[in-house]
Parts: sequence; structure tokens; C-alpha cells
Amino acid sequence: MSHRVLSPAGLFLALLLVPLAAADAVQSIDFVSSGAAYTRTAAADGVTIYIDRTYTLSGLPGGFSGATLIRTRNDDDTATANPHLRFTLNTTADVHVAWSTAATATASWMGGWTNTGVTVSAGGGGSFRLYRKNFAAGQVALGGNERSTTAASSCYFVIVGGSGSTTGWPRFTGSDATLVSRHDAGQRWAVGVQEHALFRPTRNVTHTQHADGSPGATFNHAMMLAFWNNRFWVSYHGSPSEGTEVPVPVYLCWSGDGRDWSKADVLFPAPHIGSINAYSHHRNGFYRASSGRLLAFTFMGDRKPNDAVGGFARLVREIKGPADYGPIYAVRYNSSFSGANTPWQSYTTSSDVGLKNAIAEAVGDVLWREDWNEEDSAKDLYLFPGTNNTAFEGKAFASYRLPDNRIVGMWKGGWLTVSNGTSWSAGQVPAPVKDAARFGNFYNTAKQWCEPAPNASQYAMFLTMSVHVPAAGMYSARTPLAVLTAPDGINFSERGIICGDVHPQWYPNPGTLSPRPHEDNKDGGPSYVRGLEAWDRRPSNDSIWVTYSVTKEPVYVAEVPTPVRFTVDTQVADDFQDMAVGGRVRDWNIRDAGWCPVRVVEVAGNRRLRLADRDPYDYAKAFRVFPEMAKPRVALTLIPAQHTHGSCEVELVNRTGLRPVVLKFDSDGKLKRRHAGGWTDLGTYQANIAYRLVIDLDLPQTRWSATLNGAAVATNVPLYQAVPTVERLELRTGAWRLDDWTRVKGYNDYPKDMLPGADDPVSEAVFDVDDVSTTTADTTPPATPTAPTASLSGSNVMLSGMSEPGATISIRNHGVQIATTTADGNGRWSITVTLPAGEHQLSVVAADAAGNASTTSPTTTITVPVSGGGTPPASSSSGGGSSTCGLGAGMATLLLLGVLGLLGHLRAVRCDAAGAPLPCSRTLGA
Repeated sequence: MSHRVLSPAGLFLALLLVPLAAADAVQSIDFVSSGAAYTRTAAADGVTIYIDRTYTLSGLPGGFSGATLIRTRNDDDTATANPHLRFTLNTTADVHVAWSTAATATASWMGGWTNTGVTVSAGGGGSFRLYRKNFAAGQVALGGNERSTTAASSCYFVIVGGSGSTTGWPRFTGSDATLVSRHDAGQRWAVGVQEHALFRPTRNVTHTQHADGSPGATFNHAMMLAFWNNRFWVSYHGSPSEGTEVPVPVYLCWSGDGRDWSKADVLFPAPHIGSINAYSHHRNGFYRASSGRLLAFTFMGDRKPNDAVGGFARLVREIKGPADYGPIYAVRYNSSFSGANTPWQSYTTSSDVGLKNAIAEAVGDVLWREDWNEEDSAKDLYLFPGTNNTAFEGKAFASYRLPDNRIVGMWKGGWLTVSNGTSWSAGQVPAPVKDAARFGNFYNTAKQWCEPAPNASQYAMFLTMSVHVPAAGMYSARTPLAVLTAPDGINFSERGIICGDVHPQWYPNPGTLSPRPHEDNKDGGPSYVRGLEAWDRRPSNDSIWVTYSVTKEPVYVAEVPTPVRFTVDTQVADDFQDMAVGGRVRDWNIRDAGWCPVRVVEVAGNRRLRLADRDPYDYAKAFRVFPEMAKPRVALTLIPAQHTHGSCEVELVNRTGLRPVVLKFDSDGKLKRRHAGGWTDLGTYQANIAYRLVIDLDLPQTRWSATLNGAAVATNVPLYQAVPTVERLELRTGAWRLDDWTRVKGYNDYPKDMLPGADDPVSEAVFDVDDVSTTTADTTPPATPTAPTASLSGSNVMLSGMSEPGATISIRNHGVQIATTTADGNGRWSITVTLPAGEHQLSVVAADAAGNASTTSPTTTITVPVSGGGTPPASSSSGGGSSTCGLGAGMATLLLLGVLGLLGHLRAVRCDAAGAPLPCSRTLGA
């Protein structure tokens, strides 16, 4: 064996080509202008930063765990070559240059690099500030240290990747496949979500949602959610018609279960300040102090107070219980306003020491307080005091903590940061970075919310997507509301829908006072999602609760069971008997709209699910996800309370929302099915009669059948939409509309009038559902049968073998079926067939009761000799089979009988199937 000694240059090359570690973003170090052999190692406190010094790294934030450190040479501090260092990334990554804090400038090649604000130390090497830039996979080139012009007396070193960089920050890593023509984006839904509207907005005082009897506000937005004193609380601001139509007070609703809500109280009235009607605005609304007090906050100003111009004051009020509130105080005044020229005195004037301490605690909570930045003209309280119309606006802040207690901060517009430590303070939080595609190409960037799921190792990120009709232009519609899940709060790999039903905009939003008078401030769809801001303890279940408004008209609260899942693996058998009346409809997704409630009810001791509808422009909806199947049987009982008005559509739906089966109990008393050309009548129905509907779907054959109370109403009819599988049963009291963008688009196509009759309910239609079940057809074929065993007797061949018990056995000759029989309870089968003279290749195929066929067995070859005549008996089968050969006479077996006689001659005898000699026998050799 020979040994080769590497030259210094060869050794350097070998070091450059060190194989990539599994978690290493750096594939190789390719070039150093000085010829020095730079190396790489895992970034961590205690590692050396140079190849020619013993200076060790310290103060590296925990978020850089797993990053790669490239050790440079301190003596290269004078290098000016560009490039000086080249290395290759195997993935997109953030590259951090650790630049000496003693330098008076950065290098000439560092334009476009971001100062992260993170500083680390390296003993005798001094301290270094990290500058960041994102690079795609491939080669990265960096220039020299340029000491002569930068005064950087210590050479830079490099850190690549790590969760302290944006590549380790939260992002969506799953499939972004999206149907942009649909409100629900063609996504799966999170299983078991319960959507509950707090009210149905209307301007008709007869149906108003306001406790004081005033006309309902039809622009409702900026919802905030708390759980305190065993109740849910939602505050929001409401306007007579649009977001800038003053006055705009803050309303408050409460609920004991999150399903049934009080009428809305005015929590913060909007007074006149001089000649100005006040307008409320806020990005957070509740704070629970350590003393247990619940505080409500808002901001009052002139029309657009979030411009930090025209604001009056930030206000606070204690909530003591339902319809029980403390005085309204000012927390901070804006500009020239004070207690002398506004109705609000400073909270510091209160005689309630406990209240003052609670408010001071909220003011001192720098993380929670970051949301106040948007409206304040003073910026002294904020870590990132961005203002409107600047590169960083700093609007609609939300945050959550990672498992290591680092803080993720998120703003409107796609701005994001992740702290290096555990506090929201200067030096620990890098400058926000904007990445509009971080959570998918259809991420709206308006507002989002994230929190860890209770009792589950999962984070749930709620955000609005923006889908649109490309041919019609980019609309401002904010739909659907999606949830993304991650085990670590960083890598969100799954996505599903929370809300994807958008009603047509009921009321106009003319924008007469808007800064954009040609536009409509009602973005179509669910927007401004917020979760539980404050609580003394969470509700006693494992759900996440969020609030949002839809087209800025109705306000919703949704219960999202955790862990969040998008599929199920258990068949359905729901009779609702173990579900509480008016309670959570377990495993069902429900859309419980204001005039379209969905509830478990009890009738004559029997519980069932009720869908009711009295809204002229909305519907009640409930669906049940079941295991994904190609040949399901879905059964349910439907009890209509009427047959002369209202309708209920029953659909089987696939994972993307396509509907192969669509049935409708229509308003004319007829049951109908949907097909490409419209609707076909299947029969009639009557009120208050229970109808057992059973649907058998065979997607491989693109057909389905249905029975109603045992009578066939559809037999092998074609699919409405072709799909390979289905996975949910949907019931809905209105027409499917998820591709209808009329009165949904927003700014570019806003309605100029109210929908006729939108202020008033119509006659209620009620449909009860009970005894819902799913089963799957057997799609597993039998095992391949054994090769048939053949026994020849004349032209008759007795075949036998083994297969699945009870299977139908197809006997095949050269691949063509010639007979069938049935295997017994042990899987044994036998049959006798008659075959013509010649060679035959026999095989069998087994089929089960569901029609699944096995693969073909191995072949058995036999030869039937030529016959001189005779008529063979009919074939028989031990398994009840029958022969289909139809063979003629003369097919006898030739038997050679060796008979040792006195003459010593051998005689050939032809015999029939019974063994009797036939004519024309002759002696051989006579």
C-alpha cells in the first residue's frame, strides 16, 4: 500500500472540501485571497473565531444554535481584495458578518447589509456587531476587511444560518397550492371549528344588536377578545356605515360559553370634542392586571387616529362585570389635549389606588404596549416606533413566545422579528425584516395571531390569505382565514381553513369621509384576527379561541379544537345524544351565523343537530369530515320542518371542495340532484317527516346511487364533479357560493347600495339532522389464488384450488373466462369443466363480495388428446359452478393397457369416461 503526503496547497484544498455536515448550511469554503485555510465549526460560546488566535466567542444569542461559524484569520484584517472570501451555501440562508465595533465604518462591499443590533464578544479580539444579508443557495462572495479605510483592527468572521437569523424565523414550509378563484382557496379545513356570530348587523331598530335600542352599526371591526371571570368578552368599534363615518364608539359583548352572546353595550362613547365627532381606534383592547382587574383600552381621535395625527387621548376603563364598568380615564393625552379640553381626566386623579396600580402595570408592560405606537404622536414608549407612510409602519403588532421563551414580534405588512433573548428590550430584538411571502404566496400581511395550543405540542398561526380572480384584477378581498401549524413555533408545515364563507356585502360603504373616497373600506372576507388577550384562566377545554369580522359587518368568535388537525381516521357514527343541548358540536364544523343558528336541540327526548335560516342573504352550514374514501356509504336522517320555503343542500365533498354529489331538499317540496345542466327532480318530501338518506358513491366507476327511506331515488347516476376521493359531508341552507365574487371584491368593485331587504329577516326554515354515519366499501382485493390443480378424465377436467373464503372463482382458459364457482368457508373450491382436444392454459381470478378482483393465479397447462367420438357427460361443480365450454362428443381418454397374454401382445383400448371399452380397439403388433 502506498501513502501520499499532501503538499501545503493540497492540504488547503482538502480543508476547503470537507464534507458538509447534515445541519450545516455551508457546503464548502471555496476561496480565500490570502491563501489562508479558513475552517468552519458549529457556532457556540467558547469556540475560537480565528485560525491564528485563541480568542473565543461569548454572548452569542441562543437563537444561533445550529448556525455555522467560518473561522477567518485575524492577520487578514488588511485584506482589500473583492472577493476575498467565497463559500457555497446548500440552501437559502442568512449570512452574518461579525464586524468590529471599533471600526469607524463598514466595508465598501457591505451596502445592503442590515445591522441586526446583536453584539457578541471575543475576548482579546474585542466586540463585534452582526450584519445580516440573505443569500440563495449557491456561491457567496465577500470582500476584504479594508482596515485602511474602516479602522477595523480585528478581521471579521462569519456566522451562517441559525434561528437567530431570518432563515430560522417563522415561515410556512408546506405546499402553497391554492385555488385563487375560491373564497376558501381550495384548502382543507381545520376539523371541528365552531364559528359563532355575535350578532347580525342591521340598521332596523326592531332587530338591532345594540342593548340601548339604537340602530345597529353596519361597519364593525377591530375586535379584541378576553376570557375573565368565567366569561368571554369582545370589544370592537362600530360605525353607522363605514370605518370613517363618525361617531365610532367602542362596543362590548360578553358570553358564558362563547356561543350565545349579549347585546352590545357602549363601552367607550364617542363624544364631540369641540366641533369634532370622536372616532375610536385600537390594536389591543384588554389587559388583566396581576391583581386580577380587567382593564379595557381604546384610543379616541379625529376620523383616522391611527395616523398619529388628530388623536385626542388613549382611554382606559375597568370592567367589573356584565354592564358594570368603572369611570373612563385618560392614560396619555396626545398633542395639546388634556383633561381641560376633553371629557376624560387622567387616571392619576383617581382615588382608587388599586386601579392606578393596575393601569401603571399595563403602561409598564413594554411588550403589550408596543401596539399603542400606531396612534401616539409621542414615540418614547416603543422599541420600534415606526409611523405611517414610512418604510416601517409598526402597525397591528402581535407577539408570541417560542419554547425557549424568545419573543416573535409580527406587524402588519409582513414585518417580523425574533428576539435573541427573552425580553422585549434594545439589544435583544433585531430590527424587523419585511418578507411578504414568508407565510405563503397568498399571505395577506394585514394582521395575524399566533399562540401555543393548550395541552398540545403545537403552535397555531392564524392569518388571512388573499385570493382573487386574476382575470378581473387584484382585489382587496381578505379571504380565507387560515391556520398554520408547527411543533416549534418556527416551521409551519400544515395549513387549513378556519373561515372561508364570505357573504355578499349587505350594506354599502360609500367612503364619503374616507381618505380614499373612491374606495370601499370593507375588505371582503374574514379579517383582523385576534386571540385571547387577557384571561384569569383559560376556558376549561383544549381549544384556541379567536375573533374576527367578516367583510367588517358581523363579528365572529371561533372555537378551534386542539391539536389542530385537517383529516380524521375514524368512521362517523353521530347520533348527538352525548352532546350538550346548545353546546359544542363535537367533530363538526359549524357556521353559526346571526340569523342562521346551528345548534344541538332536543325534541321529544331525542337530540339532533338543527340548522335554521331566516337570513335573506346568508346560510347556516355544518359539515362533518370523515376518512378519505373512494367508495363510501354515507347515511343521515333529515327532518325538514317545512316544505314550502327554505332549502337544504346535502353534499359529498373532496379535499379541495369539489362536490361529486349534490342533493337539495328544495323550497318547492322536491328532492333534487345537481348535474352539469342544472337540477333533476328525484321525488317529493313533506314537512315534519324523517327521511333516511343513504348515498353509495363509487368514484372509480364515476357513479353514485341513493335511497330515501329505502326507496331508490338515484341509481348509478354520473358525478356532478369528478374527483378520486371524498372526505366530508356538508349541509347548508343556501346555495354554494364560494366562487361568487359579486359584492365581495372590496376596493375595486364595491357595492353602492344596500342589498334589498338586508335589514329584515325572512320566514325561518328549519332542518334537523340525526344519525349520521359513514362506512367504506371494501377496496382490498383477495390474495392471489393458488394455481389450479387439474385432473384429466376424457375431455372432462376437474379443477381445484385455494382462495379467500367465500370468493367467487373465475376459471380462465388462455385468459378468457370459461366457468365460475365459489370457494367454501375454508377457501377450498373445485369444479369440473369439459375442454376440447388440444393444449389449455388454465388460471383463476378470485373476487370478493365487494367486487374487488385478485391478480391472476399462476397458470396450469394441460393437453386434452384427440377423440374418436362419443358424448361426454355434462360438467359439474362442488361449489355450485357451471361449465360454459359446450364441448361435443368423442372426447374419450386414450388408455394404454399393457396386457401380458399367452400371445404376449400389447393391446390399445379406447374407453369412455366410465372406463367401458369403445369400438375400434385394436391390438398392436398382431
